[in-house]
Amino acid sequence: MKILLIGGSYFLGRVFVLMAHSKHELTLLNRGHYSMASYVHQEFTLDRHDLAALASLPAENYDVIIDCCAYEKGDIETFCTHFPGTFQHYLLISTVDVYKHRTDKIQDEDQPYEDLHYAGEVGQYIDGKIQVEKELIALAQSQAFSYTILRPGMIYGPFNYAPRESALIARACQDQPLYHFANADGTFQLVYVKDVARAILQVIDKPTQAIFNVVSPEKITYHQIASRILSTLDKEALLTEQDLDTAIQEGYPLPFPLFSQECESYDSSRLIDTYDFQYTPFDTGMNETVQAFLPVFMPQK
Repeated sequence: MKILLIGGSYFLGRVFVLMAHSKHELTLLNRGHYSMASYVHQEFTLDRHDLAALASLPAENYDVIIDCCAYEKGDIETFCTHFPGTFQHYLLISTVDVYKHRTDKIQDEDQPYEDLHYAGEVGQYIDGKIQVEKELIALAQSQAFSYTILRPGMIYGPFNYAPRESALIARACQDQPLYHFANADGTFQLVYVKDVARAILQVIDKPTQAIFNVVSPEKITYHQIASRILSTLDKEALLTEQDLDTAIQEGYPLPFPLFSQECESYDSSRLIDTYDFQYTPFDTGMNETVQAFLPVFMPQK
């Protein structure tokens, strides 16, 4: 299969390339922050908003476009207008954050979009993802191509540049304690980066015009994350109960929701039922993640 991957050379895109390059002919289009040229058929370095550079690409036919970096209204329409090649299917990586928040409902793919506009970068991110989803659906109808939208939850795993699990792994590698909080009742859902990559591979192998949540059904707590990291490192003694105020004063990393009122529940059954999809157990995924980060935080002497 001939695939054009837009963006995503840091985290999800990098893992996808490592998993897909031996099976598919990959062309990458990104800004060149991290080259994957040795793994792919060809790689073009450009910004998708540089219309002249976009129009200068070879006019090739692709089976599928995988878009990891559409964040703003107009991103997909501009690409489709100026891209000189053709394609059969468009797969957009979106986010579960597009759903209306704090409804106390389990968020399946038919739940409504968020209609509140949050301040700051988070609000811009949510608004942008909603706009590009709507844009893709409208373009697919008017230009007669098929599409899939994948909505991952919080992604963890090797190469994650967001300071989430990596911040906790770094502390543990430096023999600093990892905390659990007696007053934190939040449970949240994550998804292993390799599972998102596998979901992409299964969808493009048998394309379905649909929207899919990509999030593990497992409910996770801070205690589970800290325990699994420390168990993998054989440092269970570093697990410490702490009160939240003290942790905040110390600048302790708190990248996940702490309380139940902050947490959303997502239904992942559509992907499971459609593709017989199986998620990696959290313990397995976090074990692999810790092992992947060890050369970064505990380099060999």
